[in-house]
Amino acid sequence: DLDGERFQGRSKLLDYVREHPDTLEKLAVSLENKDMSTADAVEDTDDGE
Repeated sequence: DLDGERFQGRSKLLDYVREHPDTLEKLAVSLENKDMSTADAVEDTDDGE
């Protein structure tokens, strides 16, 4: 059943996060960096005009 599979997937993710506690931190940092680099790119285009 779909609910069972969904729950299983979620628990696998939780297990992974427990084993690799720094994963969420890395993900958050990479998301921050992505936002910043996108903003920089937009600023660069404005400067270029």
